[in-house]
Amino acid sequence: MSSLIETKNLKKYFPVKSGLFGSRNLFVHAVDGVDLEIKKGETFGLAGESGCGKSTLGRLLLRLLEPTQGEIYFDGIDLLSMDKKQLRTLRRRMGIVFQDPKSSLNPRMTIYDILKRPLDIHKLVKDENEKRERIIDMLEAVGLTEEHLIRYPHELSGGQQQRVSIARAIITHPDFVLLDEPTSALDISVQAQILNLLVRLQLELGLTYLFISHDISVLQYISDRIGIMYLGKIVEIFNIKDFRRGEIYHPYTAYLLLSTPALHPEKRTSEQVVLHGEVPSPINPPSGCRFHLRCPFAGNECKKSEPELVEVKKNHYVACYHPEQTKEELRPLVKEKLKMYESVLP
Repeated sequence: MSSLIETKNLKKYFPVKSGLFGSRNLFVHAVDGVDLEIKKGETFGLAGESGCGKSTLGRLLLRLLEPTQGEIYFDGIDLLSMDKKQLRTLRRRMGIVFQDPKSSLNPRMTIYDILKRPLDIHKLVKDENEKRERIIDMLEAVGLTEEHLIRYPHELSGGQQQRVSIARAIITHPDFVLLDEPTSALDISVQAQILNLLVRLQLELGLTYLFISHDISVLQYISDRIGIMYLGKIVEIFNIKDFRRGEIYHPYTAYLLLSTPALHPEKRTSEQVVLHGEVPSPINPPSGCRFHLRCPFAGNECKKSEPELVEVKKNHYVACYHPEQTKEELRPLVKEKLKMYESVLP
């Protein structure tokens, strides 16, 4: 399977003024040297704690943000070499769904006006009749009807608003869609409906997804592969089969899963495993492995030099000096934790 998106040493630093009268120039290391490959037709899940750089990375891939350093390729095209006109043409092949549909939809526009705007920008239809037919077809594809065309976003429920956001993202028939926590603002029952809708649309339209979430239970339902991000860096990448078998090699991935609450009341205990300590400041990240200040297995080498992302088994990559200790000490706990998902897995 060929790659749709590829990054090399991708970095994004945000300047921060500090000191008297802003005399010191500091930088937030939001994304700090990410090598990533997303294959055509797959769903790549991206997980991590708040502030780790997930959303920033997603926006860099669409060039909604300009990187500080690095390379981005979209279907073999160097994204950073394109001028505004070329990028505007290419953006027809990209879509994005934001976390909060209420704030991402213009409250002064009807649903019809919201959905026709991408068609007008990219000049994809010839006349008004064709435009209306295409909009209605897209609404029906996401589970809405023609009667919603004259409504405003505030007249819809949260789930309906997110369906409109999805319709807007795919109405240009893109190849790639960035899903930035698209279900986290919705009720549990509505989350399941939206996830099933996204799976169906991917199969019908041949879409490629980057699905960003802090909820691993959501990612393991929809993803083909998952990447774990910590303080601006990807520390582990694995396929969903490895994850469901509990084959985890990075301690942060293990603790991220073990910190999630149990789904069933009878499986909740007072001895829940929790990752202690705070994420270091991205303005002044620690030397060596960025997780070593919170890692129970950290040694001298972890403090001195940064581990590279290496392949520990086929299609499974980890940036850690002690993957075997995670395997021996944390994997049994991970497998026990994964049992609670067995009843909800497809």
